[in-house]
Formats: sequence, C-alpha cells, structure tokens
Amino acid sequence: MDASSDELSALSSNDKEEAKKCVNSLRSKQSLGDDRMQYICGVGACQPRCMQTCANIRLFTILICILSCVNGSISASYLPSIITSIERRFEFSSSITGLIVGSYEIGATIAVIFVSYAGNNKNIPVVIGLGSLLVGMGACLFSLPHFIVPAYSIFLPQKRNDTIGDTCLQTSKVTPVLEEACKTDLIKTGSELYIVIFIAAQTVIGVGSTPILTIALSYIDNHVTRKKSPQYIAFVYAASTLGPVLGFGAGAALTEIYVDFASLSEIAPTLTPSDPQWVGAWWVGFLIFGSLIMLSALPFFTFPKSLSTPPKNDDMELESFDDIGVAGNSTQLEFPKALMKLLRNPIYMLLMVTTVLEMIIVTGFLTFMPKYLETQFQLRTSEANLYTGSLAIPGAVLGILSSGVILQRMRLSIKGALGLTVILSILGLACFSLAFFIGCNNTAIAGITSPYRLSRGGLSWESIVELNVESYSANLTRRCNSDCRCTDYVYNPVCGHNSLTYFSACHAGCRFTANSTAESCRCIEETVGYEEKMSQGLTSYATRGPCDNICRTLVPFMVLVFAICFFVAALKTPMTAVIMRCVDEDLRPFSLGIQMVFIRTCALLPAPVVFGSVIDTTCLWWKFECKKRKNCLIHDVEWFRYKLIGIAAGLHFIGMLTYILAWYIAYRQENKCSSTPKANDEKLPKVSSTIQQKAAAEEQGNRL
Repeated sequence: MDASSDELSALSSNDKEEAKKCVNSLRSKQSLGDDRMQYICGVGACQPRCMQTCANIRLFTILICILSCVNGSISASYLPSIITSIERRFEFSSSITGLIVGSYEIGATIAVIFVSYAGNNKNIPVVIGLGSLLVGMGACLFSLPHFIVPAYSIFLPQKRNDTIGDTCLQTSKVTPVLEEACKTDLIKTGSELYIVIFIAAQTVIGVGSTPILTIALSYIDNHVTRKKSPQYIAFVYAASTLGPVLGFGAGAALTEIYVDFASLSEIAPTLTPSDPQWVGAWWVGFLIFGSLIMLSALPFFTFPKSLSTPPKNDDMELESFDDIGVAGNSTQLEFPKALMKLLRNPIYMLLMVTTVLEMIIVTGFLTFMPKYLETQFQLRTSEANLYTGSLAIPGAVLGILSSGVILQRMRLSIKGALGLTVILSILGLACFSLAFFIGCNNTAIAGITSPYRLSRGGLSWESIVELNVESYSANLTRRCNSDCRCTDYVYNPVCGHNSLTYFSACHAGCRFTANSTAESCRCIEETVGYEEKMSQGLTSYATRGPCDNICRTLVPFMVLVFAICFFVAALKTPMTAVIMRCVDEDLRPFSLGIQMVFIRTCALLPAPVVFGSVIDTTCLWWKFECKKRKNCLIHDVEWFRYKLIGIAAGLHFIGMLTYILAWYIAYRQENKCSSTPKANDEKLPKVSSTIQQKAAAEEQGNRL
C-alpha cells in the first residue's frame, strides 16, 4: 500500500487522471459482464447499430408523453364525453355510469402495488409496452355492447297527413302495447350484461394504464439530473392532461353522428343532435383510441433496461449505475418495513390526504362536467364537450407547466414548495366560491317545475316561473290530456305558444303534428290569459323542443372553470416534487405506488359513484319501464349546481387546511426530511445522490 501510494504521488496530475479513468473503465467492464446486452436497443437478437442513438432519455420521455396523451384520452375524457349517450342508449342512471367510470380504478389498484414495488426490477419499458397493449384491448372490449344490443328505437309523433294523425290517439295505442310487453316479458334489455362488460373493460384498461405514471416517472427520474427532474415530470403530467383535450374533441365530433348512422335516414330522417332522444356514435371512439395506443406501445419493446451504455473504449468514464438508480440499486427494504417508514413520515401522509381530496374533486368534475353543462345551460352534448375540452383541460395543462417552471426557476425548498401549494389552494377556493352562485334557473316544465294552469287568483305567468319546485308535486296528467294516456318514458319536449315547456306534444293535449309544430293543444288553451287570444282567432300550437331559458352566465362560469382547473392542476407538480424529496431515495418509486393505492381506493374509485349518486338526487322525473327505474329525464338544475359545486368547495377547503399543516411541519422540522440537503445545497430541484455524497466523503478523507 505504501509503495503504491508513493508511486501514485510521483505521477503527474494528467497521469493520475488517466489512471482513474482506466480503473473506472475496468470496474465498469467487470460489473457489466453478461449483462451488457440489457443496455442496448433492439428486440431480441435484432440490435442494429443505428438504433443505439435512440437509447436516450429525451426520446423515451417524448414517447411516454405521446402514450400518456392517448391513454389520458381513453381513461380520463372520452368516456365522460359520451356519458349522456350511454345513459340514453342503455337507460343507466348517473350512479351506474359513475360505477362504470370508477371501475377503471379496480384494475389499477390491483396492479399498482405489484408494478411499483416489483416492476422497478424488471425491464420498465417492456412493462409499459405490455400495459399499453392491455389498454388497447380493453378499449375494444368497451365497444362490444354496441354490436350485441338490440337496435336503438326512438319515438316520433306522426304527422297530420299520416294514417294516425291524432297525437293523442297515437300515444294511447303505444302505452297498452308497452304494458302488454312487460306482462309477457317481451322487453329484455340485458342491462346487467352490458354493465358487466363495461366494468370488465374498464378494469382491463386500469391494469394496463398503471405503469405509465408510476414506474415510468421513476425511470425518467433515474436518468436525469435532479435539477431537470421536475421539468421532465411536468412535461409527462402535462401530456397526460393534454390527452383529455383529444378525448373531448373526439367525443364532440362523434356525438354529432347517430349511433346507428347507417340506418338513420330510414328510421328518423328528421332527428337532430339537439333532440333529447339522440344518441351519438359513442362506440367508434373506443375502437379508434384502442388502435392508436396499441401502435404507441410498440416502440417501448425496443428500449433497454437501462439507458446507460457501456464504454466504447478504455479511456471513457462510465457513469455509476448506482448514481442513476438503475434497477433500484438502493437497498430494497422489506414491504412491511418500507410501508411503516412511509406511514411515519408526517409530510408524506398529509400530502397523501390532500391529494386524495383533490383527486375526488378532479375525478367527479371531469366525469360529469359535460353532463353538467348540458343540464345547466341547455347545451348539446357536442357543445358541452367542446367547452370542457377547450377550456378546462388547457387550464389544467397550463397550471402544471407553470408550477413546474416556478419550481425550476426559483429552486424552492420543501418548505417553499408547500408554501406555493397553500397559495394555489386559497386561489382555487375563491374560484369555487364564485362558481357556486353562477348558473341558471329551472326551465318551466308543465307538471314538473310549474303547474299546468294558473288559478285566477291574480298570479302572473312570470311569477309562476319563480315558484319553488317543492311547492307542488310533479304530475304530468291533467284533465286536458287525461284521455290520451300519454307515455311518460319518452321525453320529447315541446314549447307552447304560452312560453311553457310540455313533456311532449301529447302532454300538451295537442291533436295534430305537422313537421316541427303541434296544433290544437288543449292544455295550452286552458292557461290563464289564453282565452282572450283564442277569442281573437289565434290557434294554440307548440313547437318542437323546450322553450328557451334565458341565461347569460355560461361565459363567466367557463372562465371560472378555467381558473379552477389551473389552480387545482398546478398543485400536482410541487406535491410530487416534495414527495420525491421527503422520502428516502430507495423508497421513492414505492412511495409513489403507495400514494396511487390510496388515491385509487379512496378517491378515483368512489368519486364517480358518489358524484353520480348526488346527481341522481337532483332528478325531477325518472324514466320507468316495466315498473323499473331507468335513467333520469329531467334534473333540477339549481340543486344540481348547489350540490356539485358545494361538495367540491368543501373538499377543497379541507385540503387547503391540510396544506397549511404540512407547511407548518416543514417549517418546524425541515431537517427531518432525509433527502433535504443542508447548508447551501437545500434547494429542492438539486439534491446530491447517496453515491456522490459517499465519494465526496472518501475524497475528503484521503485529503486528510
């Protein structure tokens, strides 16, 4: 040892440097051994030299962004964009569609623990590719009910010059036929079978989606510097959030196409997308996105287990595999010990709680936002999807990117990042509070939100529109239509000449229909003040579609939706960065996996069901078939707004308090975070690895 030291001391500085490179190269070759092939791009024995230039983290990140975008369109936005069509087509309630949406998390929860804990020791790109193939197969399975369900039937009033010209007589013949069908069990919708298929498809999609935002992030974080890691993570999250724009856009386009577009001209040539019976081509999007994600999965089968390449010659220094975290070289703790270590981390647990609360809000809003816009502002399904995709999703993308830039530029510490979350949550709560008061009033519908006829007690027609819904009970049958035996299972509204909406032309007591106009409507003739118009020779009539409900709050509401999505999404990047730095380096992939387990089981899985059940409580008129409740036909739009916004604002307020508590703990006990540097190197984005710290200590010891 002394002789070697004397020999090294006699060498020049250049010779010392060359000697270090030589030793490092020899150690690298020895450690590689037979594992050299795991760092080369290709499939099996096919590993052409030209492919090796593709083995870099930038290309991998770009491909992950593309995959996240397509996957996000399937799992996060396309299904919400066609929920109304599915509810009408299969006669589901909102709680049932919420269960279908939430079943995605069943598969994801099953897979996330295995993928995050054991998957880090596997070939991560290959695992991602296999998962993406599962997503594609699940998407194709979701479209299966369209091909096995009976043809979609609609009800349209006969025209005046048809064989059955009397609208009242027509519906009186329809109702007994339906009643007889129920007695003989002729109506078999098979809704239970379709529910099972939808849930199974969503479960498969959930299993396949798990690796994309768990071990994929760990793979990226292991191959970039700590300073650049937040920026890379922000791009992946932004891409996954940009996917819903594509999903909502596709939903907007496909809901303008009839579900059985080949037979529309024969069945109902006059049916339009604004008709309450319209069902869009919901199934086409799943076939398209399923094919796209399968194609996006193929490049990942060519990536190596690690992006660190062996040295081309002896004078090249190979970066330490431990330093970049390949295959989780940090000591793997046993599962119970690793879990207990995370549960005892106060900042990690508080962020877990607030993440669950925020994800409940995001999932509930994203799932039912198009339906909310349709109901609240009387928009077509395609219009609601365009508004959601063009404002809500871009707001979320900008929020994620903005917070990522702030973290990188300001190099915030853990305490500073938590302070940023407190500010963002306060701004988000202010927007929620404003949105609670911006909306529309209920449309005056005879027998549901307004009585059929006013008494002669002096009330004006304008005053009845402002009456409380609970001041009377809903009943569609009156003397003017009692002999018609109108069917209540098809909502085909008409707007009377008296500015009152009726459930159908039959419920308005109309005798004939000609094109889009119903004539000789007895219920309209009996309204207060109409006798005078009748004496003047005016004919009672109603036009197809509900009466216009004057409401000019759509623009300010969508501005608030953009702001809410911006502030809520901006919380994602600082929270992830804090979690990645407040746990031990060997627990980071596992911590993200455990966080996803809690998010899926406590937020993503129950949130659609809870929000759907709450929406069902705002229903004013249900569709019943064979004495079995189906889907909701008319909602109370005011209570819809109060309950949906109120729940979201309450959960966000609790989350804000949790952020404040986490910031306080970080302020008092910042030194307890194991990954937080001390002294001059305490900035969040740049933290020295364990290997670098050991090397610095050894170098300092040699100098001493």
